[in-house]
Parts: sequence; C-alpha cells; structure tokens
Amino acid sequence: MTSGNPYVMRHKSIPEHERPVVSLTDYELLFLGTLFFGLLGTLSLGHSVLEEGLLELDLTVAHSVAGYWDAGRARKI
Repeated sequence: MTSGNPYVMRHKSIPEHERPVVSLTDYELLFLGTLFFGLLGTLSLGHSVLEEGLLELDLTVAHSVAGYWDAGRARKI
C-alpha cells in the first residue's frame, strides 16, 4: 500500500494492460459537463438573439421597400 488514495488503490489490482487509457475524476466530468451545457446554452441563446435580430432586419427592409414603393407610386400619379 503505497498511497492512501482510493483511486490509486482501486487501480492497483487491475493489470497494466487492462487499465483504462483515460479515466476522468468526478470533478473533471463535472467540469466537462458544465462546459458542454454552457456552450450549448450560449449557442441556443445566440441563435434566438440572431433570429430576433434578423426578423427585425427583415421588417425594417420590408418597411423601407414598402415606403419606396408608395413614394414611387405617389410620384407617378
């Protein structure tokens, strides 16, 4: 028993060739999960903000085109 760390003690009984290549601690998994869902939430929020902004831009362009069309029609009369 070289260390009091239960993680090390648990893996001592597993032969070297059968040990996992990557093993993450609970804190690392928590960090990665938080990072993943944080990025997912940011992208979702960014998409809705972008969509709202594009909708407003479309409405602005539509109002501008309608205004020019009305002004052009008024000049022809």
